[in-house]
Amino acid sequence: MPSAPVPLPAGVSLFPGEQLRLSRRWAEKRFADLRFFAEAERGGHFAAMENPAAFVEHIRATFRMMR
Repeated sequence: MPSAPVPLPAGVSLFPGEQLRLSRRWAEKRFADLRFFAEAERGGHFAAMENPAAFVEHIRATFRMMR
């Protein structure tokens, strides 16, 4: 893993059914320009099928922050 944070704007969307759990603290260290961070109430690895409304809202919110 690179030691320097990723300099590009980024958004992190977590779903409780994922096997890997990331913390906001980790994301803030990993991404120098973290624009969005949220956790959905349900969904998992196939979030776009399991919870499409939250998936789309997280993507839209991320890109709103990049305007």
